[in-house]
Amino acid sequence: MTTLPPGEGWTADAMDISQGRIMAGRWERLTARWSRNARNARVDDSEHADHVVTEGWQERHQIAQEQSSIERVGGCVGENMKEEEMNIMRTAIAAAAVGLMGSIALAQTAKISPQEFATMAASSDLLEIRSSELAMQKSQTAAIQEFAQMMINDHTKASKDLMAAAQKDGVTVPAEMTKKHASKVEALKTADNEAFDEAYVDAQVAAHREALALMSSYAESGDAAALKAHAQKTAPIVQRHFEHAQQLDKAK
Repeated sequence: MTTLPPGEGWTADAMDISQGRIMAGRWERLTARWSRNARNARVDDSEHADHVVTEGWQERHQIAQEQSSIERVGGCVGENMKEEEMNIMRTAIAAAAVGLMGSIALAQTAKISPQEFATMAASSDLLEIRSSELAMQKSQTAAIQEFAQMMINDHTKASKDLMAAAQKDGVTVPAEMTKKHASKVEALKTADNEAFDEAYVDAQVAAHREALALMSSYAESGDAAALKAHAQKTAPIVQRHFEHAQQLDKAK
C-alpha cells in the first residue's frame, strides 16, 4: 500500500472512486455551510465578520493542501482509479475552492448603509486616537510612541474628513465609540505598564485589519458618493498603518 507524505493522512487505497466522491461531497457541504455564514456576516458586527473571513481562508488553505495531495499521488493510483474519475474529483474539489473564495469576497464586501459605515468608521478613528493617547502615556518604547503619535495625527485628520463627507451625504457621525471599541480602550487602561506594549500592538493589528476590511468594502460597493470617496482615499493609509503594526508585532 502506497502512503502519502507524512501529515497528509491519505493512502493510495483510499483514493478509489467511492472515496473520491465522498471527499468531493465533503467540500460541497463545506462550501454551502461557509457560504451561509458569509451571507450572515455583517460589517457592523465586525467580530463575526472577521471570524467568518478568517475561517474561510483557513478552509480554502485546507482545500488547496488536499488538492495538492491528489496531484502528487495521481500517478501512483492508476490501478485504483481511472483518469477520468481522477479528473472528476479534481474538478469537484477545485470548484469547492472557487466557491469558498467567492464566499470570502461576499463577506468582505457585504453591503452596508451609509449610516452603518459612518458609525463604524467614526468608532474606528476614536479607537485609534484614544488607544494611542494611552500609548503616549504608558509606553516607554520609542517605536511604539512614534507609531502612536502617527495614529493620533492620521486618525484625527481622518475623523475630520469623515465628518465632512458625512455632512455632504446627509449622514450623522456618532460622537462615541461602539461598546466593542470602548471595551478595548478600557482593557488597555488597566493593562500593566510592562504588558502594555504587547497589548497595544495586538489591539492595533486587530483594529487595522477590521478598519481595512471596512474601508476596502465601502470603497468598492458604497452607494453614498462622498463617503465612498473618503473610503477610497483612506483605505491605502489604513493599509500602511496595518503593515506598520504588523512590523511592530514581529519585533515584540
